[in-house]
Amino acid sequence: MAFLPDVINDLAAGPLGDFLAAQASPAGALMRTDISENATDYRLEIELPGFSKKDIHLQLKDGYLIVSAKKSESEEEPKAGRQYLRRERAVESCSRTFYVGKELLATDVKAKLSNGVLTLTIPKEIETPKGEEFIEISE
Repeated sequence: MAFLPDVINDLAAGPLGDFLAAQASPAGALMRTDISENATDYRLEIELPGFSKKDIHLQLKDGYLIVSAKKSESEEEPKAGRQYLRRERAVESCSRTFYVGKELLATDVKAKLSNGVLTLTIPKEIETPKGEEFIEISE
């Protein structure tokens, strides 16, 4: 399986990385990701503060792992005697895509959400290819 962390680092170190850094948005800052590995698997730790399990969608499609999160706007009114002057927390959405190889199955990926950090564990050795699948997040 090719996870391609070197390609990501190479792109980030060159002119493309400078361009992407200049184009960064506040939504992109929500999904800061640490990627590590050991002898058997890769681990992605993705910051998603304020998002619950139901807000996060994980999908495998054509060799890519797509992580997206969206909070819907709340129509709740402020507490009695208060009114909003500015609302910055109403709607948030963000998405990241990682190439993980076409042989990865949804059952191969372990996902856990704890304290605003989504941890994905992806094995290095995969057996059979498959199409599009969805991944469930455990408590």
